[in-house]
Amino acid sequence: MSHQDWNVVTFNSKNSTHSKKTSLEPIAKKPSANVYASKIENKIDNTDERLSVKTIDTTAVRAIMKARAEQGMTQKDLANKCNLSEAVIKSIEQNKEPHNTGLLSKLQKILKVKLLGDNIGSPV
Repeated sequence: MSHQDWNVVTFNSKNSTHSKKTSLEPIAKKPSANVYASKIENKIDNTDERLSVKTIDTTAVRAIMKARAEQGMTQKDLANKCNLSEAVIKSIEQNKEPHNTGLLSKLQKILKVKLLGDNIGSPV
């Protein structure tokens, strides 16, 4: 066992000379998160604009419902084909779902009805 090194090594020692600051300049403190939050709240309070989420166009919603009915599919059948939940299809047909181009293109491929751009409701 004479070949092993048994010297003690200490990490993060409080007496270390490397951890002491040698500069006499004051350290600038960051403002607390509450200062940033209050600035954001003031911006929100001072604006009069209404924020709203863009939903799917009503003509596209009608085209989805019409194409689904013409193909004899239930909401559950369409949800299974799209790999979505039935609740998502219900919210689309109630025009409560936010506009989602990826979702509309998926429905467009399955229903074979144009849902994006011009001529919404025409066959693809």
